[in-house]
Amino acid sequence: MESFQKALDWLESLQAESHITSGIIRPSLKTTQKLLEAFGNPDLSFSYRIIIGGTAGKGTLTRSLQDTFTKLGIKSAAITSPHLQTPLERLRLGQKLIDRENWAYSIFQVKEKSEELNLHPTYYEALTVGNILTAAYFEAEILIGEIGLGGEYDSINAVKGKRISVVTFIGEDHAEILGDFPAKARTKARIFNTDSILNLSYEKDYRKEMQEVAAGPIQFLDSPMVNEVLIKEIVHKITGKSDIKLVISALPARWEFMPSSSLCTIILDGAHSLPRFESIREKIKALPSPKVAVFAMRRNHDPKSFKIVSDLFDEVIFTTGQEDPDLFWSPEELQKIFPQGIIVKNAREALGRIGDSEDSTLTKKEPERVSDRLRKDLTLISLGSFYFCGEVRNWFYPTEKIEEQRTEWPR
Repeated sequence: MESFQKALDWLESLQAESHITSGIIRPSLKTTQKLLEAFGNPDLSFSYRIIIGGTAGKGTLTRSLQDTFTKLGIKSAAITSPHLQTPLERLRLGQKLIDRENWAYSIFQVKEKSEELNLHPTYYEALTVGNILTAAYFEAEILIGEIGLGGEYDSINAVKGKRISVVTFIGEDHAEILGDFPAKARTKARIFNTDSILNLSYEKDYRKEMQEVAAGPIQFLDSPMVNEVLIKEIVHKITGKSDIKLVISALPARWEFMPSSSLCTIILDGAHSLPRFESIREKIKALPSPKVAVFAMRRNHDPKSFKIVSDLFDEVIFTTGQEDPDLFWSPEELQKIFPQGIIVKNAREALGRIGDSEDSTLTKKEPERVSDRLRKDLTLISLGSFYFCGEVRNWFYPTEKIEEQRTEWPR
């Protein structure tokens, strides 16, 4: 545990991913490439690499692909971002998260190599290289990498070797870094490089821009069951099998119902973009009233995207993250955009002043309520930020248990 904390302290001393999204750091693959080369290119140890980019849908596709490979007896490692509660979530080996000891070992290796070469990786670059090292030690046959930001300059895109590349679609995200829609399409499509043996996407509007920069032809899909089709195409390319049973997996904070208790129903969804809000609009409509949104959003996303679902709620509560609140829109700023909402600055109070029991799980006692509307037949939905959902989730699934049991749903 001590070595894990020391590794985490070093990682957190590095420049954050938010420095890239805010323009403080110019995106580049050079540091990641130099570190991978210094380690003897562990990225070349895999039989296949699957690189997944796009505005939304990446996480579900990544998890579903990995679970399908596991069912087929194929050893895979999945690197994802962001994490909700612990950086161990960013590397999944088969159906287990990486353990603390091996995670710390790989991070210390990156630290030593960075100091030896006088390199200064960001948090994201160091963590990505460490996770690639661990995936290679795990002897994974397939590395699945989820692009965190953009495509062209994301550290995952630095991996070398035979790959399958996927861009889900082009939507509203990180315009301040990636530019307008045509520019975003080109940036994301640059994961379709010369190593790619299969390029897939279900983008509809910017196919021309994507194909202009891709190193090979892109297979555009029009099926309404796009994730299922993507998984079948990828698995067939790797295994030659067509008749496979797909696994469509659930993910934390993607329309996730919290464990039942005497409290009202609580749902977590990290929706923070227009496409994601559109995708859950019908689910929200189908919920019985009364229903309340608890909304918090980081500044690198546009809170106006919430407008498409805001009218579906009987009440909207604006709050903020308790960790790094400066990275969030303030409740006052949000209320100026959506004047029908109320401000509750404390996250626990916003969710009915949920308290902890002795074992740090959700209390079974009746909590104090923020308003008379918060009662047992109420549905509370936390929206706007995966980071905020992670804070809420910790009250139900303590981070320590997640790390100990190597699963996002510890008992």
